[in-house]
Formats: sequence, structure tokens, C-alpha cells
Amino acid sequence: MRKISLGLKQFATLRETGESRFETALKKKDGEPVYVILNAIRLPDGNMMAFCENISERKKAEEAIKFQADLLNHVGQAIIMVDNNRTIRFWNKADERFYGYSEEQALGHQVNEVLGGTLPEEADEVSKRLMAGESWSTEVSTKNKDGSVVSIILNRTPIYKEDGEFLGAASISTDITRKKSRS
Repeated sequence: MRKISLGLKQFATLRETGESRFETALKKKDGEPVYVILNAIRLPDGNMMAFCENISERKKAEEAIKFQADLLNHVGQAIIMVDNNRTIRFWNKADERFYGYSEEQALGHQVNEVLGGTLPEEADEVSKRLMAGESWSTEVSTKNKDGSVVSIILNRTPIYKEDGEFLGAASISTDITRKKSRS
């Protein structure tokens, strides 16, 4: 029923505007879905012409990326990925719990803008170590959004493209605040 109403809606758009573009799933003879983009236009003589583009491989890739992001969002450690300009490109649910900032508040910002702490010369030294291929672990204390102190074990590792180009870094943090408060 949904497919029929979707088709009717797109057909109405085509009649009104002269064009329509939407994604949908069709089925092969064996029942396997084929994901497509349907592009349709109304010709000057009133006839309509449609083109179908198979996007099944793109959909599979999108599903794989979504699965990986969902997986990374459900681990207990905070995972931050930054590009080579120190801009946050991934921020998981544990980061939100540890630091108090939502994904929307963190993504696209410099890591030091969100988490503070590191002086520019220290950040430069960290970047140099990562670009040189060095991974390391350290214990640090930082303040979260509400000002309370969070103690973490921070593991940093560089990320490279297959051709060896430096892309950025991943930081995986484990909250040890309770453990530290008991000592």
C-alpha cells in the first residue's frame, strides 16, 4: 500500500512540476530488492519519460556505515575521531555521557574548542607524534560541560589512508572517575 501511495504522490508531483525524482526499492524476479533512483520528466508534447539508476551498491555501503556507527555508539568507551586539522568528525554516545556535549555540539568543531585544556603548542606536539605514526596511552583529567572533572585513560592512534596519507586520529577514552575517587 505504501509503494502505491508513494508512486501516486510522485506522479502528482510530475504532473504539477514537470519533474520528479525519488528513491525506491524494486524487486528482482527472485524477490531480492534493487534500490533505484527514479527520475521522470514531462516532455513538451505532454508525454512522460523516466530514467532508472541502480543504487544498490551505494545502499549496501550506507547500511554498512550505519551498522559500524551504531556499533561504535554502543561501546562503553568514548570514541572521538578528528581530521588532520583537529576538527571532530566522529563523536559517539559515550562522549555525550563523559563530556556532556551532544554530537551536534561537537561535530565540525576543533577538539580543543569542545574539550578545552590543551595549549596550542601541546596540541602541535600531539599532532606531530600522531603524524609520525606514534600511538600512546595516558591518564588525564578534563572538565565536562557542567564543569565537573572527569578522569580518563586516553588512547590515541593515528589514522591513515591506504596510500599512507595521514587523515587524522582516533581517541578512545575509558572513564576512571569513580575508580579515582575511591583511591
